Order: sequence, then structure tokens, then C-alpha cells
Amino acid sequence: MLLFDLDGTLIDSNGIWTDIDIRFLSRRGLEVTQEYLYAVSPSIVPLAAVFTRDYYHLDMTPEAIVDEWMEGALDAYRNVAPKPGALAFLEQCRDRGEDMALVTACDPGLCRAALERHGLSPFFRAVVYAQELGLEKRNPELFLRAAEVLGVSPAQCVLYEDAPANCAAARAAGMGTVGVYDAFYHDLQDQLRQSCDRYIESFQELLEARPPAGKAPGRLIRRPGAFYALLRYWATDLSRSRLVPLVSKAISMRTSPPMGWTFMTIPPPKALWTTRSPI
Repeated sequence: MLLFDLDGTLIDSNGIWTDIDIRFLSRRGLEVTQEYLYAVSPSIVPLAAVFTRDYYHLDMTPEAIVDEWMEGALDAYRNVAPKPGALAFLEQCRDRGEDMALVTACDPGLCRAALERHGLSPFFRAVVYAQELGLEKRNPELFLRAAEVLGVSPAQCVLYEDAPANCAAARAAGMGTVGVYDAFYHDLQDQLRQSCDRYIESFQELLEARPPAGKAPGRLIRRPGAFYALLRYWATDLSRSRLVPLVSKAISMRTSPPMGWTFMTIPPPKALWTTRSPI
């Protein structure tokens, strides 16, 4: 099962919270530190508010902090842009029949606004909100609970995530991980690479080439065993029991990790025949 983070992975929203934090703290004559941003970014909103109060010694309740944060946040999420290639990759996975879910620390109301804005909801069988579970994503227990909610084992899951601590937590829970670059964590990319099974700078790296317009696509074989059986059938002269040499370029093979499937695009049978010769 493929699991996706939202903020910084599918949508370019980490900057929204940086702007909110800057405005919130500047009203009180305070400055945002990198330590603070890295601490609150992967957190859930209620716990981030408690941390903010304690970190800056504010005379405010966490509820009051959250209310001020949410002013303008909803409009920002309704207009946030998707990350490059993200929508196309979701479409590609859907067309393959992949089972997908969203696992996010985003506020549920803000998440639903972003999903509605870009029509993302139909891609996912479920949305798991860390806030509703009361756990941060840097806690491996969150991913164990998410797998339980989704009815799968952690070993069946691959998480796409931009936050290094969250990737490390998912891996500790037994999930596969794909680190997705986001500028917010630019200085932590070495850490992200170390905490994931595969690292990508953009979902565009995972998009498969489509056949040129006007050309029929080849047949898509998902099981290597079926491919070789079909190849032998096409390449055998049944009347003389001779194998037909094949032009190597007639078959295009490409692998799309981390799902573990090898896809082979096979032209129609006529394109495979070459000069026959005994073996």
C-alpha cells in the first residue's frame, strides 16, 4: 500500500506555516529560529501550540495560539500549489491499481480544503489524521496505528515523505520509505537520504513515458513469468521448432521502484519477427 504525506510532499505548503509563524511572532517582537521551525513543522497543531507557548514563554493558552494561526490559513490552503509531478504520479499509481492512503499531521479542516481544491480525495482509500490519533509523525507508534487503521501490516506499506524525522519513524515501524525533497528541509537532505530507502527530488522522476500520440501502446505485463511465457510463444516457430531471434530494441524494459514491479512494454507480435535461422 502506498502512503503519502501531504504538507511538503504532495502540496507546496511548508512555506505557509513559515509565513504564519513569522507573522505570529513578529507581532510580539520575537524572531523565528530554525530550531523552532524544525520542531513545530512535523508536529500536530495542538502540540505545536503547546511547544510554541513554552519555547517563547508566551502568556497565552494553546487554544488562543491555534485560533490566531488559523486566521488566513484556510485561504492559503485553498490556493496552495501541488508539488511538481505529484498529481501525475497519483494518476499513474491509480491507473496501475495501487491502493493509496494519506497519512498527515495537517489540521483536518485545512487538509480537506487542499484535497478539495485539487480533486485529490478520489485517489485515496482513506485519510489518517495524526491529530485525531493524538500522535506526532516522528513517533513510530503513529505509523503502527495508521497501518492498523488501514488494515495492513507496516511491511506492506511504502511512505512518501519530506520530513527526515518522519521517514525515520516510518522505517522504525517497519515501512518502506521514499524521501521527497522539499526546500524547507534543504539543510537536512543528507539526514533524509539516510532515513529513507529511496530519495527523489521530484515526483517527475517516477513518471513513466507515455506512447507518442497516434501510436497504440504495447501490452503491459506485470509478472515477469508471464512476460517470458508470452515471449517464448511469440518467438517460437511451432512448425519447425526453431526459435526466432529478436531485435533487442523491440522490447523496452523499465523499473519503477520502490513498488518492486518491473514493467515491460511489448510491441504487437509482427514487430518481433526477424530473419529466421537455426539455433
